[in-house]
Amino acid sequence: MPLAEFFRQQSCSEQEKKVTGFTAAARKKLENYTWPGNVRELKSKIREAVLLSQGEIIGPEILNLEHTGETEEPFALKNEQEERKRIIKALEIVQGNKSQAAKLLQID
Repeated sequence: MPLAEFFRQQSCSEQEKKVTGFTAAARKKLENYTWPGNVRELKSKIREAVLLSQGEIIGPEILNLEHTGETEEPFALKNEQEERKRIIKALEIVQGNKSQAAKLLQID
């Protein structure tokens, strides 16, 4: 949890958002996840959760910690068809904010 809190604070600063912490259920989910991507995955998931957060507290539903067996990030762009779907999904998630969608997709 100390690393998750550090990445939350860092992400809040980068994204100019005020997310103050995690719910108890989110903390439990973070602690029980196996973290196949180690610290890089943790940083990415926390960054994404801060971006998607609508309030000041991150809940478990935002964390996107369903283990798929893949090591690549869930919003990484793969091919033309997938790229279009993911861009549209990201834009829907951030309610049309292009710069937030680009951050979520980790593209310029």
